[in-house]
Amino acid sequence: MLHGHAERLRVILGESDQHRHHPAFVELVQRARLAGMAGATVVHGTAGFGASSRVHHEHALHLSVDTPVVVTIVDRPERIDELAAGLEEVVSGGLVVRGPVEVVNGGAGRDGPGATPSGRWRTEEQRGDGHMRLEGTGKRLTIYCGESDRHHHRPLADAVVELARTEGVAGATVVRGIEGFGASSHLHTTRMLSLSDDLPIVIEIVDREDRILSLLPRIDEMMADGLVTLEDVEISLYRAEPPPA
Repeated sequence: MLHGHAERLRVILGESDQHRHHPAFVELVQRARLAGMAGATVVHGTAGFGASSRVHHEHALHLSVDTPVVVTIVDRPERIDELAAGLEEVVSGGLVVRGPVEVVNGGAGRDGPGATPSGRWRTEEQRGDGHMRLEGTGKRLTIYCGESDRHHHRPLADAVVELARTEGVAGATVVRGIEGFGASSHLHTTRMLSLSDDLPIVIEIVDREDRILSLLPRIDEMMADGLVTLEDVEISLYRAEPPPA
């Protein structure tokens, strides 16, 4: 079971990038799967550009065949080293980013590394107009689960977002992947002839460390399986204003 200090490998490349006549992102996922990695998730971008500075996007009037895809793989550092050693063979162009993460379950975060809030936060709230600013060092909680995962007969992603909203967390974002696998190593994909009804889901929540850590036990109770990572982030801008009366 993966737990504790790990690394996240992100490979950003184009959807049309090929390796031996099939998509490069497919090759990366297959290599991670064959290597017994903890999991891999592929999400599809709607716009982007790379070293060529040419913009690719899915605008209805300018549909591109090379929109960006992001392959995310989380595992122990030594296993990421092994996989990264062969990346140049597969990735002819793009960007590869590695960084430390903490793999947690709901209860571990309370006593795990960094469980004491750092205090390096500045929160400004003007109660007159409800304007709020939040800046400083915080935590990003990332939850990797499946589209078919449920909590009390409702989608797990919906339940997690509602929990975060109820607890007053700064925000939550849900992204639906196009391909991936988890602990079972069963591949889920949108590719034709292998259409899955359990595509990967990524939920990201960013806020103060104390608020994120307080969510972990609740999220642990909600999840049957999946992967949860925790990492430090520096929030440079967060502004929320109520809608006009």
